[in-house]
Amino acid sequence: MYERNKNEFKEKFGEYIADFTEKHPNDYVMKLIKNATKARGLMPCIVFDNTDHFPQIFQEAVFQYAQSIYRKVFSFIICPITDRTIWQLSKSGPLQSYENQAFYLPVPSTKDVLAKRIEFIKEKAIEDSEVSKKYFTKKGIRLSIPNISAFAFAVEDIFINEDYIGRVVGWLSNHDIRRSLQIARRIITSPITDISLLVNAYVIGKKSQISHWQIKKALLVGDYNHFYQKDSNFILNLFEVQPSNITSPLLRLSILRLLSDTYSENSDAEKNYLYIDDILNYFEPVTINRILVKEHLKALLDYRLIETYDPTDGNIYELQRVKITPCGRIHYEFAVEEKEGIYIGQMALNTPIASQSYLVRVRDFLKKKRTRQDWVVIIKLFVEYCLQQDSLYISLPQKQIYDSQRKLRERISQRWT
Repeated sequence: MYERNKNEFKEKFGEYIADFTEKHPNDYVMKLIKNATKARGLMPCIVFDNTDHFPQIFQEAVFQYAQSIYRKVFSFIICPITDRTIWQLSKSGPLQSYENQAFYLPVPSTKDVLAKRIEFIKEKAIEDSEVSKKYFTKKGIRLSIPNISAFAFAVEDIFINEDYIGRVVGWLSNHDIRRSLQIARRIITSPITDISLLVNAYVIGKKSQISHWQIKKALLVGDYNHFYQKDSNFILNLFEVQPSNITSPLLRLSILRLLSDTYSENSDAEKNYLYIDDILNYFEPVTINRILVKEHLKALLDYRLIETYDPTDGNIYELQRVKITPCGRIHYEFAVEEKEGIYIGQMALNTPIASQSYLVRVRDFLKKKRTRQDWVVIIKLFVEYCLQQDSLYISLPQKQIYDSQRKLRERISQRWT
């Protein structure tokens, strides 16, 4: 056919290659790699990008597949996997069986990641400035190219020029890049932030004005008017208790306080962890049932306020070891040290309460538009209720190891009552 009709040959050969690549993609890629190695004298470098964004079983399968390529054809393989997967595979799995070299890649700061993304938006807006384009947000808001540039500057003001907000986002996500971006999106798309006002301010040449309390409230409530636990994957109500297992609303804070006392950035990493059994023994003289402590530890673990020594083990049992995470530390800061009271104010309206008198008094505030002073009163009533319930269910022994627990309660009382 080649001698008779070269064009027909090219068509037939093209059809053959297209069919081969579709039905036998692995063989096709292997032949390309062999050609690069044997015919061209080059060493192929193959990168399995974003492998670490998938579940552990998927990461393990990709690692094994990468090894099969390396064993069949000389090549250099890069396969990013998470520290959790490395932990599991180092104990039992293909990581032990195959030749490999592991490198630790430090996680960049949330501020740096957002800064690069904002720079990309600015560059894109400049490139497309001569083209008539319209962009639409998730909620149908139309933005033109000038608006996109203004949007980038507005976002930069929120996350880059404010070190505190960058720290909050980074700590809440435990410095996970993908979760950091999800938190940033939650803040930007919340009606509390009102990004359209910020964009309009830049369009007319004014600097945007947005306060810390607005950003934190946007983080807490998202698309709602108030905090909604089922909608929040990043914020946990530290004061919540289950109706079936009523205990002190300060128990979760008490656990974080204990783990925080143990944590030190400068100490040996091994010493930052506590055995679950030691935590249970710590709270037993406080008159808290061991099962209750386990339940609240599980809630803290599920929302990443604490983490286990073995990152792949998500269960709570006596021989398990846990430590407080950056997410847990920022939650503690929200509940105890925050000046504006945004977090504790939202929790005051969304925590199950076992006091009829409290409900009656707070309902009066819910019927009207609340002022700053109204919020102060609501928080004061809520804190008084929490301390009163805490005194019913917790009795701190007069020992030095419980001094920090007493200081926690004194700090909350002094701050709000």
